[in-house]
Amino acid sequence: MKIIHALVYASVFFITACNNTNTGSQGGIFNQALFSAYQHRDTNLSQKRTELLFNDGASANDCSLYLSLAPKHDLEESVNNQMIKSEYLVCDALGLLDGA
Repeated sequence: MKIIHALVYASVFFITACNNTNTGSQGGIFNQALFSAYQHRDTNLSQKRTELLFNDGASANDCSLYLSLAPKHDLEESVNNQMIKSEYLVCDALGLLDGA
């Protein structure tokens, strides 16, 4: 019986601890830069970036276009294009947050 009470108390403590975690006003986004990008989502989606090339000749120069092309097309594998891809990491993150 003492084991059952201990398990019940441990469970209540765990549930209480989980419910009391403070995510602040960021809604679970712990990276400040990503939170800021998410707050200004529309601006970030339309912000002009260096042109990113895809294998079939398509290209993107903002997050909106990139997010629409990326699922359907493969990126060109050049070194320069791979370096440019780093500019679009925030686009990937915003796309994931939109799907969450």
